[in-house]
Amino acid sequence: MDLYGKARIIEQPRLSSKSYQENDVRAPGRDKPFGDKQSGPKSSHHDALFGMVLSNLSAAT
Repeated sequence: MDLYGKARIIEQPRLSSKSYQENDVRAPGRDKPFGDKQSGPKSSHHDALFGMVLSNLSAAT
């Protein structure tokens, strides 16, 4: 029960910070090219996620 409570507390900020990051990066990223991570992203975590998405997109085509 303690473990479940801990996981619940840890998971909530992660979700909120993720949605905040998406909203924060999406608006300025609209007028920028798709290679936004080269101009310096706000966090290395988003950089890794964005790189994964880009590599997945390029691999799909």
